[in-house]
Amino acid sequence: MKKVLVVEDDADVSSNIKYMLTKTGYAVLIANDGALGLTMAKDNLPDLIIMDLMLPGMQGGDVVSAIKKYPPCKDIPVILLTGLMSKKEEREGVETILIDAKRYPAFSKPFDFPQLLKVIENCLK
Repeated sequence: MKKVLVVEDDADVSSNIKYMLTKTGYAVLIANDGALGLTMAKDNLPDLIIMDLMLPGMQGGDVVSAIKKYPPCKDIPVILLTGLMSKKEEREGVETILIDAKRYPAFSKPFDFPQLLKVIENCLK
């Protein structure tokens, strides 16, 4: 069973993602802030990380940078969630965000779960 770490401070969003992914056959870990997300990534080595960009304390981009510098985690795929990207930007193809010269798939909240699931499955191939 593939393990997904969701780093999201909105309890409703993380609960919904956990419910849908568990129903689809994934094991799901939840962290509600960046520092905990970093610790959980290092301790659990998930198969994929879903990361909110706006988090209390340590921001999502900083967490991704720190995770990618930790050798056992450097190849873990990351999908970003943000309230900063407008639906118009998504429609125009702005669906990635640059962190440390690497592009990551990004979804604006609220997001379409079937579309997110497609990207998750693609990342885990």
